[in-house]
Amino acid sequence: MYGRGQPPAVRLRQQGWAALRLGLAIATGLALNAGGAPLWGIALCSVAFAAFASWAAERVGLSPSGPFFGIFALGTFATLPPGEADVRYALVIYGATAALCLLVGQLSRVNILGARRILPAPGVARGVDAAAARRRALGYAVAVAAASAIALLLGIAHVGWAAAGATIPLAASTLRAQAFRGAECVVGTLLGIVLAGMVLVPELSATAQAILVMWLLFPTEALMARNYGLALGFFTPLVLLMTDLTGPAEPFSLLLDRLAGAVVGAAVGVAIAWLFARTARTCRSGGGRSDAD
Repeated sequence: MYGRGQPPAVRLRQQGWAALRLGLAIATGLALNAGGAPLWGIALCSVAFAAFASWAAERVGLSPSGPFFGIFALGTFATLPPGEADVRYALVIYGATAALCLLVGQLSRVNILGARRILPAPGVARGVDAAAARRRALGYAVAVAAASAIALLLGIAHVGWAAAGATIPLAASTLRAQAFRGAECVVGTLLGIVLAGMVLVPELSATAQAILVMWLLFPTEALMARNYGLALGFFTPLVLLMTDLTGPAEPFSLLLDRLAGAVVGAAVGVAIAWLFARTARTCRSGGGRSDAD
């Protein structure tokens, strides 16, 4: 989804930065898993990653700049069952997948249809508001920290799901859009849980689950940049199937955990968005009065 509609060179740069960011998340998760990091340690690393990934993405003009996928990857690898994380295989598969994506992204150089839609260059070409980038990075860090803390207090097993969910509303640009994105997150997750229940409860074979995972990737990627709520309807069973493949769990508790993580994450994300918007308005009004005085 990075660099769509851009000239090939711009798309290569966008996808390259996205691949590096995701690789950093995977490597961090693998390191935490190898070291047996506790959940609170994983949460702290997620906070640091959210802030850095958001800030770095804006500095290089990466769009979308939100750290959702990285937070999800970090938490997933960090919480794999002991002995399940094979570092060599993980890095080889990641590298091969990233290389394939870069190759596919460059196929636009071969103009088969005789027409190409070129979009305006991403934000980096227009310059970056450093202060705004820092504020957004801080917002992501606070949201991930708050969602992780609440998830830990509630005993949610997959803290990373709440942390990732908290970043979803903040990706929107206005408070109204952020609230809508939070609602989309919950509704889309609910739809996905219904679909996931239909495939988890029958206890399908690992081969059948793997085939479903591959199939679910297509609508997820196709819809993610177009209809976020509907995309989550496919992304949720995808995540739950992958979780069940790495560490089989009781289906109902897994579904409940995913719903709880989505609700906590969305609520925290919207609350932090409102808090930051209100703080910004207060600062602006205070500055206006000072200038008048």
